[in-house]
Amino acid sequence: MKQKALVDTGATISCMDETVFERIKHTFKLRIPLPLNEANCILTAEKDKYLRITASAILLVKINGYIMEQKFLIVENLLQGCILGMDFLDNNQAVIDIANKKLLLHDNLVAVPMITLDDADNVIRIA
Repeated sequence: MKQKALVDTGATISCMDETVFERIKHTFKLRIPLPLNEANCILTAEKDKYLRITASAILLVKINGYIMEQKFLIVENLLQGCILGMDFLDNNQAVIDIANKKLLLHDNLVAVPMITLDDADNVIRIA
């Protein structure tokens, strides 16, 4: 399943909307769901707004043929379907190349064009 993901340097952890998770959990083999150790709510960028965390899971993320494991918090009513946060960026040695509009991972082993409003074909696959 192809899924657009927001790369968010302001997000400490990676999150996925509960409706997106519900669509993929029956289609793809998931790793073992994790017990929740985190608080039951997540603070959003909007002042004093909290969203409920319903689960956490480790999923396989496929970007340009390269497969990585990533832990996601599953969140009710997340405005973005999928957010790749600083945990993902740090674990995968990410460099955001603004000038060339690319996300580089693993010492430039993986390079993916960033989506602009005019280009909806570049997507990250949650495998």
